[in-house]
Amino acid sequence: MDGMFSRNGIQHFLEVDNFQTMKEYREKIKWYKELIPSVVKQLGYYPCMVDHNRIA
Repeated sequence: MDGMFSRNGIQHFLEVDNFQTMKEYREKIKWYKELIPSVVKQLGYYPCMVDHNRIA
């Protein structure tokens, strides 16, 4: 996931990748949608996104 934001109480996810098909994107979105609530429940907050490519 490349980004996440909330608007009008609805969480939105952003995935930017021109190497995958829309079918693969939909599967990823479904996975994120199922995963995020349990992560938030465990942590007590929405985690920030980390760009793993920029970590030295």
